[in-house]
Amino acid sequence: MNQEHTVKSFDAALAKLDRALARMGGAVESQLADALEALDRRDPQLAGGIAERDSEIDRDEQSINLDCVRLLALRQPMATDLRTIMSVYKTTGHLERMGDHAAGFARRAQEIITRPPLAETAGVLHLGKMAQEAVRQALDAFIDRDCDKAEAVHRRDDEVDALYNQLFRDITAAMSREPSAIAVATPLLFMAKSLERIADQAADIAQTVLFMVRGEMPGVNPVKLANNNFSVISTKNQPSSPATDGVIGQESDE
Repeated sequence: MNQEHTVKSFDAALAKLDRALARMGGAVESQLADALEALDRRDPQLAGGIAERDSEIDRDEQSINLDCVRLLALRQPMATDLRTIMSVYKTTGHLERMGDHAAGFARRAQEIITRPPLAETAGVLHLGKMAQEAVRQALDAFIDRDCDKAEAVHRRDDEVDALYNQLFRDITAAMSREPSAIAVATPLLFMAKSLERIADQAADIAQTVLFMVRGEMPGVNPVKLANNNFSVISTKNQPSSPATDGVIGQESDE
């Protein structure tokens, strides 16, 4: 009877972790949705309140991770249970970084909302919708322990990268054609990169699902990893211009 009580207590603790992670994921999804809406509606008030909510996501990460550490210390789980706790711990880190990028996106949006928009803004919003979908599906895959959904997120990450690369070319071309566009185009480049990184984090969560369910260690794409150390992609084989000097290869401040 005591053994049964212990097992039920542990199962309840794991279920609590899942619920907390789902709430944190919902907060990140809401933050990203509002950031995109602020840009789309050109609403500086909405954009201004998003960064303030980022501290709530940080607190969620700390709280969930503390619960994970307690379970590891007190229960000493093995096999699937151990992978589950490790996966929750890792996923909170991905969600926290998504929140950071969404907040950074909103801050950049504030810089350009009052200025005449570029045509490429529509492409950034489309990229944002793709990132939103990746986040939603990755979280669904985690909560449902669904490897098929997780693999689908991974496959679609290449589509996000392709759109980001095209946007980079379009925005830098606009900067070259019209130097007066630089004040809007430069923040737009960083915003596009924030969205691409959010989608990357979603793909990383998808990899974590495969580890949690199947015990598969996630692979690492060294080219992708190298690109993610910078705010924007390399400009190899692209024309350089004064408009892009100081932006290309610069470390992100987000």
